[in-house]
Amino acid sequence: MLFCAALVVLVLLLAGSPTQAQAPPGYAAPPQQALAVGPLAVAIPQRQGRIEQRCASLPPDPYGYRCEDTIAGTWIAAANNTGLSQDNQVLPIPIGFSFSFYGNRYTSVNVSSNGNLQFTTTNTTWVNNPLPDLPMGVMIAPFWDDLYLPACYPTCQVLYSTTGSTGSRIFTVEWRGVPHILATSAGLTFEVQIEEATGDIWVLYQNMPGGYGNGGSATLGIQSAAYPSALQYSYNEAIVTNGLAIRYYNSGTPGPTYTPTRTPTPTPTRTPTPVATLTPDPYEPNDIPEQAYYVAVGGQYTGINFVPSGTPPPPTDVDYFSALLKNGHTYRLRTTLDGLGIDTYLRLIAPDGQTVLAENDDANAGTLASEIVWTVTTGRDEIYYFQVTNRDPSDPRLPGKTYRFEVIDQSLTPGPTPTPTRTPSPGPTQIGGLDPYEPNWDFDHAYPIGAGTYASPGPTYAANFVPWMGPGPDNDFYVLTVKPGELYTCETFDLGGPTDTNMIFYDANRNGIGGNDDAEPGTRASRLSWYSTYLGPLYILIGNVGAVPPSQAAQYTYSLRCTFGLPPTPTPLPTNTPRPTLPPPPPTPVPTFTPLPPPPTLPPPPPTPPPTPTVQVIIIPQPTPTAGLRLVTVDLEVYYDANGNASPDPGEGIVNLSARVYDATTNELLAYGFTDPEGRVSFAVAAPGPVRLEVPYLNYAQVITTTTAAVQIRVVPQPLPGGIP
Repeated sequence: MLFCAALVVLVLLLAGSPTQAQAPPGYAAPPQQALAVGPLAVAIPQRQGRIEQRCASLPPDPYGYRCEDTIAGTWIAAANNTGLSQDNQVLPIPIGFSFSFYGNRYTSVNVSSNGNLQFTTTNTTWVNNPLPDLPMGVMIAPFWDDLYLPACYPTCQVLYSTTGSTGSRIFTVEWRGVPHILATSAGLTFEVQIEEATGDIWVLYQNMPGGYGNGGSATLGIQSAAYPSALQYSYNEAIVTNGLAIRYYNSGTPGPTYTPTRTPTPTPTRTPTPVATLTPDPYEPNDIPEQAYYVAVGGQYTGINFVPSGTPPPPTDVDYFSALLKNGHTYRLRTTLDGLGIDTYLRLIAPDGQTVLAENDDANAGTLASEIVWTVTTGRDEIYYFQVTNRDPSDPRLPGKTYRFEVIDQSLTPGPTPTPTRTPSPGPTQIGGLDPYEPNWDFDHAYPIGAGTYASPGPTYAANFVPWMGPGPDNDFYVLTVKPGELYTCETFDLGGPTDTNMIFYDANRNGIGGNDDAEPGTRASRLSWYSTYLGPLYILIGNVGAVPPSQAAQYTYSLRCTFGLPPTPTPLPTNTPRPTLPPPPPTPVPTFTPLPPPPTLPPPPPTPPPTPTVQVIIIPQPTPTAGLRLVTVDLEVYYDANGNASPDPGEGIVNLSARVYDATTNELLAYGFTDPEGRVSFAVAAPGPVRLEVPYLNYAQVITTTTAAVQIRVVPQPLPGGIP
């Protein structure tokens, strides 16, 4: 199947000085020197071209690059040694002029022994992937495959030259007689030409013998993973023959914009027969880092396959997962195969989503599963990504072709209840009856959890308030990876005995977002919803309202579950009911809020800002709305309760606070305004369903499913109680 991955988010033209490609540390570029070719001095035709119709069926990529494969090119025999002589080696080479590619200009390029040119990375991987492949950065891939120079160097070499006069120079990189690692007696000869005058890229294939010279295990194309944008000519397709010439050029007409589901173009020469067996696994779509499926450390994820998802599906499937890895901990990442016809390849990718830190094909001799052991030494806890691909070319839909994936913290002792292997310092003794998520008493020890949807609920975490050491109190911290634009709801339930939970959300900078004590009147469980504005960790603190006697701590139990997305029906969300008087703050965690720094265009904080305020949000529910377009009225009041009487008094309104109302389904802005001197603003909007009220300065968002709602935000000066870090 012919595949063209066309992705785009933003096109940004950068002006200024040309960009130098990054070189490996401590490497000095080799001087240009003539090289005696010797046995490779074969008769090379000056004009070559084989009639091919593939480019005609490929749309331009989102930046406007197209290809042409029906005209002849002129072969240039390169004469300078790149210095490449080892397996999986990358070295920087000067281009000789400034080359414009995907909106940036470059004067040097990193040449790989494995048949590719990299402008922003120095990736030595020998495993080719479909384009775009983010870890490879900005790249030209004439024949990206596992080539093996040590089999014949210096008889076979990678050469380069810059020829012509200023304004019309041509930079050439030639792989001359370089074989595939599995066919070392069959040297491949092909080259890339970059034209100064036009910016065109020519790829010529002069001598491509044997079973590995036809492209059946190679990637051909160009990409700019920063956008991402790519034009893939072929991936693992046996279509390359002697004389093929491909010209990549910028047509000036952008192609389709980015969508996570790639759109392949059918190959007219073969029609695969559908096999109605395996279907895409429940972790899809997770084909790029932005779609990575978050996994909990210590959990095992089963039933994963390589059946592509989407309409129509791409020809191959790539699986991305992510997890929070802690500084100083050693982790074992591994796949376990459930049957034959599957051969995993595992990559560990840095938090930037591009840099490959480690990779593995076979964990050991005799197995096709993969394994990586890695110690985090960056000095901080971060989200890392894990890419899993399949090297077996057979149909992934056949029964039994599934695998399992897990991330194991080797810093913890194996067993049904993970506990640290370190010996605690002299002091209070550890209490029995701990839940499996201890120690999680602060941000740095937060336990990673996952979230599900309303249609497919996520995992449930059953915990208690038995402290890790000493008399307590026990505060339980969890961390959840969130994505921008999603509504996240976490709730406690199945409370045991006298348990009365209290929940607080903190952002990636560990600033308080908001909190909740009782999800509904008369209950002791907690529920909190929040719209994420970033990709990263959301910290969740669960505490008990009131002191927990150490001898009874095991009876104070609860379950935690988090979901993302909107509820399936427009039933009003349960909210707190106003009480006649505000009870005094308990001695254990209460909802806290730390305002984030205001954007330049937002109003300043109140004249006397609270030291550490708490936020109480009150929604007055109305009857369930009817279907169809309806008028929604929202009354907002924000006040600073200086005297602590739980009621807005004259002079306590917060003025000039920006508020906005969005369609909760489409995110369309319906209305916006600013609070008056009394801290009030009202909206009347027409919407077909739920709306979302946002107060950006307070980082507050609330979904409203009723036709009339009054929202009151009370900010109270109050110090943090004991037990809250």
